[in-house]
Amino acid sequence: MCAFANDFQNLGGGYIVIGVSEENGKPVLPPIGLKSERIDSIQKDLLNLGNSAIARAYHPVTSTCVIDSKTILVLWVPGGATRPYRAKVRIGKMSVNGLGIFVRVPVP
Repeated sequence: MCAFANDFQNLGGGYIVIGVSEENGKPVLPPIGLKSERIDSIQKDLLNLGNSAIARAYHPVTSTCVIDSKTILVLWVPGGATRPYRAKVRIGKMSVNGLGIFVRVPVP
C-alpha cells in the first residue's frame, strides 16, 4: 500500500486484489475467494494498518466483487495527498522499529 500511495509519477496508484492467486504476476482463475464472514475482519485490519503501520495515516478504497461465485476484495490505492508515506519494514512478530519509504517502480 505504501508504494502505491507514494505514486510520485502520478500513475494512478495501484490495485491489490485479495482472494485471487497469482502466477508470474498474472491472476490464476477461478479465484480462491474469501469467506464472506472474513471480509469485515480484513477491512478492519486494513484500517488498523493504515493508522499504525503507515506514517501519515493512509486508507485505500475497498470494494467486494463476486467472480465465478467467489467473493474477492479489491483495494484501490491511489497516490496519497501527503506524500511521502513511510511504512513499517515488517509487521507482526518480526516487527522492527524502522520505517521505510516504499515507492512503486513502473515496469516498462
